Amino acid sequence: MPVELVEQWATWTNLRARQNSSLGDKWVHTNSREIYLFLGIFLYMGLVRTPTINSYWEAGSMSTHHPFTVYMSRDRFKLLYRWVSTWDPRTGVICPFERVDYWSKILQVRSMNFWLPGSEVSVDEAMVRFAGRSVHTVHLPSKPIPIGMKVWCIAQAGFMIGWFWHSKGRGPQGCLQEIPESLHPLYQGLANTQAVVFALLLKLPRTPPSLYRYHVYIDNLFSTAQLFSLLLKYGIKATGTARVREGMSRQILAWKKIEQSKDKLPWGTLFARAHKLYKGVSVLAFKDNNFFIMISNYFNGSEAPIRTLRHCPSRSSTKARTARRPFGGKAVKVLPVPAAVSAYNHHMNGVDIADQYRSYYSSSRRTRRGAWKALQYLFLLGKHR
Repeated sequence: MPVELVEQWATWTNLRARQNSSLGDKWVHTNSREIYLFLGIFLYMGLVRTPTINSYWEAGSMSTHHPFTVYMSRDRFKLLYRWVSTWDPRTGVICPFERVDYWSKILQVRSMNFWLPGSEVSVDEAMVRFAGRSVHTVHLPSKPIPIGMKVWCIAQAGFMIGWFWHSKGRGPQGCLQEIPESLHPLYQGLANTQAVVFALLLKLPRTPPSLYRYHVYIDNLFSTAQLFSLLLKYGIKATGTARVREGMSRQILAWKKIEQSKDKLPWGTLFARAHKLYKGVSVLAFKDNNFFIMISNYFNGSEAPIRTLRHCPSRSSTKARTARRPFGGKAVKVLPVPAAVSAYNHHMNGVDIADQYRSYYSSSRRTRRGAWKALQYLFLLGKHR
């Protein structure tokens, strides 16, 4: 967080506070040093949690002394939390994404100064907890954070490299603007969920072909053979789980339908076929605990399997009868797994690990007013932890 950025925040904070007539003479002008102190206190609160903000300043024999209370009062901290501005208030910005966009872009540029990404990256959705009202709040029951603000992210080993905000009803914000006009013909016909993968990959630094090429791992929300064919033309490898779509092998689709209701195929059965419509894209189907389909423009099913330690499925699982047979009654066993499946399991969780890291040090108190506060303090500031 460069000094120039924080000094700009101090100027905008003073302007925003002066625009509010209800403050009157209560507002004392802030500066960059006080903003740094405020952010440090906020990070401290993520490490040392108490039931309320007030409890950090409570005096008594039973309370823990928190050193920052000597440098900032409780009321001053609450005022800064309310009025700290990361945007120019003279522009009349209302959208929560625009309020944090200036800092967000700086963070993404500076991330490349501290992290040189390797070849394996993953793209997925991340959620930022927000309990208030906003037209941009989404509900995803399958996520650990079911209600909040959605962010489209590209990450590696738990480090967020780039992201786009998600606007409900409009999709990824600023996604198409990130794609150069010369590449517009390439992504014509792609849905927003596929175009965002392409745009996020363009945020990565270009690497000489002699070193390595990026390999992106995505789930079935993004995976289409059309996208994988486009990425192959651009020199990017891709692997991901997939939904049943046009151009897949009839045999794979027939077994998928059978396995949805019956458990017939033995564990380890692998089908591999070339996609009918897109050259260079392969369709893989593997019988694990369930029968699932993958597509890839790199793996084709002929690779040597990887021996991996596997855990026996629970007996309460009604569709894993055949999956329990190779274990012979053991809880764990080393079994051969297709290379595509092994690679996907190892590299797909980059965004999930980043969410896990943020959860360790985030505040346990809910943000109910101001969606931009959730994005600013729980997501952007969380990267510094």
